Formats: sequence, structure tokens, C-alpha cells
Amino acid sequence: MKQEQMLFIGFLGLFGAFIYGFLYQDSLPDPPPKIIGIDLGTTFSCVGAFQAGSGERLIFRPEENKTTIPSIIAFTTQGILVGRAARRQAETNPHNTLWDAKRFIGRTFTGEEMEALQKLYPFTLVRRSNGSVHFMVEHAEGTPYGTVPPEEEGLPTLKGEGVRLIAPEEVGAVIIDQLRKVAQKEVTTALRPVEIKRCVISVPADFNTAQRNATRWAAELAGMEVMRIVSEPTAAAMAYGVDREPGTSLVLVVDLGGGTLDVSLLRKRNGKFWVLGMAGDNRLGGQDFNRRLRCLFLAGIPSQPLTLTPNPDATRFLKSRKRGGNP
Repeated sequence: MKQEQMLFIGFLGLFGAFIYGFLYQDSLPDPPPKIIGIDLGTTFSCVGAFQAGSGERLIFRPEENKTTIPSIIAFTTQGILVGRAARRQAETNPHNTLWDAKRFIGRTFTGEEMEALQKLYPFTLVRRSNGSVHFMVEHAEGTPYGTVPPEEEGLPTLKGEGVRLIAPEEVGAVIIDQLRKVAQKEVTTALRPVEIKRCVISVPADFNTAQRNATRWAAELAGMEVMRIVSEPTAAAMAYGVDREPGTSLVLVVDLGGGTLDVSLLRKRNGKFWVLGMAGDNRLGGQDFNRRLRCLFLAGIPSQPLTLTPNPDATRFLKSRKRGGNP
């Protein structure tokens, strides 16, 4: 008899929970998002999520109440710095502060191309045997990133400790991991811990297979499972709700970012997009405008008695002080 009473009480409890959930389903909290969306940009990166149930689009604030973080990392004696913390110390640690990694990810370069690129960056570029470019930095011995430089004739050298070669994908991995931690912290509560391990990541429309695979590898290095890689024009059109508009239409997406200019023509039908055509230039963005303006400014300064052009520290100082720019 006692066992039947316990079963009956248990049934009443389950029935009561069902009735409560049905009556108050609108007031119940939405399930936490388990998949995040990442925009790994040339100059800035951001992270968001889609809230199932309410349909709300969540945009997280990685640092200093900003919705983006600079796509910059720095290797220091205290560890790896990311975002604005890395940017703030770039003037005093230029050789170990890495940025613009997206312009190198999944690409190969000739020796002449690399020599021309080296003139644009204060950190050391190293061309590997397969044509890919890595970054040589110091203070990386205590991190999970980088490889010890091989003893090859003609390879650049640094005099500091912990010299390592860092792949562009590893720079991306550090930034993605930072974004993942922020998103996980935002959706986690004391009664509802959440572990985020999956993501959707956007890439420029003109990224080839090697560049897309390299971006996927960067996310995997950060411990993320990539559910899908979305072209940035498609992601932009979806962000503005174009996919929810009825009928068939053509959409021209112009994406002028910090490092690239992409133009894509999309056909939208029944909530789906097809890329009809695209064109882009990964050396035509906000940073390139800033660089040209800086060169124009320096060209207007008399060479005597003040000379800034051959002074890397002065050039970096000027660059860091430009409005809205990156180191």
C-alpha cells in the first residue's frame, strides 16, 4: 500500500509540473544558446548568438562594454594579451604584437611579395618552404602556440627568449578563444552552467578553399567545433532580415571593413541565398586608408630638423593616435 501511495504522489508531482509548464510557458526562461556566431575580422572581431524561443539576437560585449575587440594579440613576459590590452602596449612591444593575421591566413606568397609586405609591419615575417607566412615572436615559450624556428640559412633571428614561429591560424585561435570565453560567461548563471563548444564562423566571399579550411582550423585550435562557414555577405544580409522578406529578390552587399572591400551579388529565394557574383580586394580597407593618410602626413613634414619616417617608434606612435585606428 505504501508503494502505491508513493507512485501516486510521484504521478501527481509530474502532472502538476506539466500543468505549471503549460500555463506559464511564456514566463519560463529560454534555453541558453549552445552555438555562437563569430566574425573573425581583419581589424575587429565580435561574437553573438541566436536565442531559441524568443528569436532574439544576442550580441555580446567582449571588453570595456564594446561589442567588438581589436583583432590583435601580443606575447609578453606575463603571457598573451588580447584585444585592447594588446593594442595599448603595442608602442613598447611592437615586435611581439601581431595584427592583420587574417590577410595571411591560408595564403601563400612569393619571396618578392613577402619582402614588400615586411615593410608594412614592425613584427618579423617568415616565409616557410610551402609559401605560407608565419610570425616570429619572443616570450612564447610558456604558451601552447608556436614552433621552434628551424636552423635554416637566411632565416631571420631574434635575440630575446622564447622565440617561436606563430601561424596566422594560431593568432585567430587566440582571438576566437577569447570570444568563446566571453559568450560562455554571458549565458552562464549560478543555476545554469553552460559550456559552449560549437560555432558558426563567417569569412569573406572570395575566400578560397584553403583559406576557409585555415579559418576552420583556427576555430578548432580554440577547442570549437565549426558547424558551418558562412560567407560574410550572406551573414550581413541575414543580419538585416533580408532572408525573412517574401518573394525573390537580388541583393547587392557592399562590405567595407578594416582590411578588405568585398562586393557580392546575392539572389534570395524562400529564405535561401545564392551567390551570383563577387569581387574583392584584401588590401583595400580602413587600415589601408589610414596608412595612406599617415604617409601623406609624413611626406608633408620637413626632413629637417624633425625626421619621423625612418623612426619606427615615432611612426607607431602616430599610427596609434589616429582616430579609431589600430596599432
